[in-house]
Amino acid sequence: MLDLNGSGSDSNVIAAIEQAIALQSTYNIRVINLSLGRGIFVSYAQDLFARRLKRLGRRGSWLW
Repeated sequence: MLDLNGSGSDSNVIAAIEQAIALQSTYNIRVINLSLGRGIFVSYAQDLFARRLKRLGRRGSWLW
């Protein structure tokens, strides 16, 4: 869910991806295309959001 300025939280993005994974076979979802603007302050390997997205990608059987 985005606010009036088009901003949202990491947890909302993760929840949306989890919902897409849950509906993957129902709607034949094969690709999720994300374009996110977010400050990066640590290496992707240390960023909790990036690590969670990578795990979700594996769970959904998508390539990274």
